[in-house]
Amino acid sequence: DALRGSQKLANELIMLRSEADQHQLTDQQLSALFAVADQLMQRSPRPTETLTARLDACRYYLSWLAGQPGASGTVDYALGLLRDDIDGFNARPIAGQNPDKDGYRNTAGNARVGVQLNSVHRLEGTLMVGDTNSGYDSGLGKDDRALRTMHALGLHWQAQWSSAYKTKFSVTDSRDEYETKPSVYLSDTRLRGYLFQNEWREGAHLVTAALERREDHLENNPIDRDRSQNGVALGYGYNAGGHTVQVNVRHDEDSEFGGKGTGSVAYGYAITPQWRATASVGTAFRAPTLYQRFSQYGVASLSPETARNAELG
Repeated sequence: DALRGSQKLANELIMLRSEADQHQLTDQQLSALFAVADQLMQRSPRPTETLTARLDACRYYLSWLAGQPGASGTVDYALGLLRDDIDGFNARPIAGQNPDKDGYRNTAGNARVGVQLNSVHRLEGTLMVGDTNSGYDSGLGKDDRALRTMHALGLHWQAQWSSAYKTKFSVTDSRDEYETKPSVYLSDTRLRGYLFQNEWREGAHLVTAALERREDHLENNPIDRDRSQNGVALGYGYNAGGHTVQVNVRHDEDSEFGGKGTGSVAYGYAITPQWRATASVGTAFRAPTLYQRFSQYGVASLSPETARNAELG
């Protein structure tokens, strides 16, 4: 009943959940997911619940999503809850392994509260938690369990000093624990980030500047490692008369791999309202995580990835 008259939106929600499962949730994917959920709630005769079900070739997928966005005066908020129960399939159909289905359960919650202090300043806090319990074969007996818990906290301050200039400062903290039972394995990854961002807009011109710091910590007995990375980024954008220009430069200083500079240049021209030509070149840098290098399954000799990209469109 909850999805009557909203089947198209329900299908979009299922597709978004499938993508998030495969690629892990990013902030952008999570925002898109709850935007669709908001539309479902507005159209549903039971606006606080949505229920979707999908039968795949080898598994039954059940997802329940409930949300309650709202606002009161200078305070706005949003709450969300996600529950997946998946029967799965026999992942190891070989002799010597339990011939049962290897499914998993996933529960996640999401909360945001914002306070508009005055016409200039805004504070916002975010929270995301998740708990996954999955089974896997380790012989003919009862399945081993893989347990994963995570949380992510964020505190954000934004100031709109004028119609042209605004700043934002964010502090984020996350923790990801992975454990197996009764087989003994435990890893604990903690990340903390700081971001100070400035944006200046004057007519068709936009200038951005940012300072960023990231601190990583890994415990995976007997490993106990730390790493930090500092970055500075500058950007310039122009959009007028059918022309679009974007230039970005960034420098990162990694405590393990030293300094690395990257950048990109892009240009676009609107030939007609329907047709647009674009060209871009850029470089990228990505250091391996502490888990990828120093966990029990890691490779300590991994080096950073670098990339060059050129694109015409």
